[in-house]
Parts: sequence; C-alpha cells; structure tokens
Amino acid sequence: MKTLIVQSYRNHNVPAWIARCMASVRAWATEQGFDYQVAGDDSFALCGADYLAAVGDNVRSITNLSRLILVQRAHAAGYERAVWLDADIFVFAPEQLRIELTSRYGFAREAWLMRGEDDRWTAAEGVNNSVFACMAGEPDLAWLIGALRHVALHRRIESNYQVGGDFIKGLRASLAFEALEHFGMYSADVVRALARGETLALHAQARFQGAPVYAANLCAAPRYVPPVGEAEALAAMDALERTRGEIVNAWVAEGKLQAQPSPGVTYFWLSQTGAA
Repeated sequence: MKTLIVQSYRNHNVPAWIARCMASVRAWATEQGFDYQVAGDDSFALCGADYLAAVGDNVRSITNLSRLILVQRAHAAGYERAVWLDADIFVFAPEQLRIELTSRYGFAREAWLMRGEDDRWTAAEGVNNSVFACMAGEPDLAWLIGALRHVALHRRIESNYQVGGDFIKGLRASLAFEALEHFGMYSADVVRALARGETLALHAQARFQGAPVYAANLCAAPRYVPPVGEAEALAAMDALERTRGEIVNAWVAEGKLQAQPSPGVTYFWLSQTGAA
C-alpha cells in the first residue's frame, strides 16, 4: 500500500531531542517501505488567513488544522494512506511498530497519567491527534477540516484543545473512528519516571494503556520545549530504546486497569504493588 508518513517542524534551531525523535520516525518509515516527508513552518499557510487570525500565534492550534490538510494533500498526490506523526513522537521499537489501518481513519489511543498531591495520581482514557492515519477517499476528512475552520471562525479560541484533543474526543462516540493502540502518550511525570527508573509509575502506565506501545509522544510543551529538562528527556529516550519499550510494556500482561472515558478520570494511589 502506497503510504506517506508526514511530520512538520521548523528547519532551524531544532532541539537535540526533537531531532532524535524525528530521525527515529524517518528510519522506521524507511524500514517499512513508506515515503517520508517533513513540512516546514511554511505549511501553516495552508490553514488560510482567517483561521490563522482566529487562533493567533498558538502553534498547536495551527498544527491541528495543517496536519489534516497535509494528509489531504498526500491523498491528492496519489497516496492510498497518509499518516501524520507529531514531531515529539519517539519510535523505540521500530521492528514491532505497525500501522494496521486499512479502512477509514484513526487517531492515537490515549492513557494519560498525572501525579497529584500525596502520590494521588489521575488516569484518563481517550484519544489524541498526535497520530492520525487516514485512507484516501475518506469522506470525513474534508468535513473535519471544515469543522475546525468553523469552530475557529465562530468561537473565541482560548485553548488549542478546542480545535484539537477535546474536539476529537467529543466526536469519537458519534464517528466511531479507530483508536490506534501502539502509541503511548506520556505526561511529564511519566517521562521523569522513565528517566529515573521509577517503576511504580511505569507499571501503572502500562496497565492503563492495556497494550504494548512501540512509540510514544513525549508531550512537548508549547513551542516544543520538553516538559522536563532536556537531559531527562534524552535519558527517558535512552531507557525506552535500550529496552525496546519493555521498561513499560513488561507489565501489560498483568491485565488492563480501567480508567473512565474522558472527560471522566480515575483517581488511584501508587503503592509498592503498583496501582491501587
């Protein structure tokens, strides 16, 4: 199947950890026999002046629309399948990562863990748009593009989630699109746990995910500043790559823990035996 993997990022002042993430995606795409493309910041112009004026300089809000348009353009160029991956996704087990989607479209499934006070953690489950795979001819794609434009033009945009994560989470029950299982979404707390070898948090992450992951979004803050120090981000990547993800995936076999569908959350404590 003729497939394009597409990402976007500026072509100057690229942080070392982002360069490493993108290199891992490029290498994986090559191994899979996929074409690979990086769009620069000039791709933001695809959104149009009205949308750009509505969202201001929020890069994430801009990318939420431009990623869909880049996928649409890939279809127009003759690709049967196009797959967007965020620039902060790190592929650490390329030999195991597969894009199995062969019909319609899907977004990455999300199991999101955050540490609160007194080691009281929250877990939420849903989907996110850090990975978007879509087959050519999908009728919802143009509709999604139009819907994002509509929201931006007719609502005050205070958060990128209005035209991103919250938008697709709210639509999933109606549109019933596929959730792509093998991509993780790691909060800053989980990235720190990876860097420091804090296994309790990794145990909980694996069991709430419920499936092995072979690539993960390391959740860059706005403008792609790492959510932790760059040294810790790189240490987390080292741990994932060295173990081919087993530092997290080893606990998946214990069975899935249930989080409430977003926007609900599950609260739990971490103990020496894992998630309670």
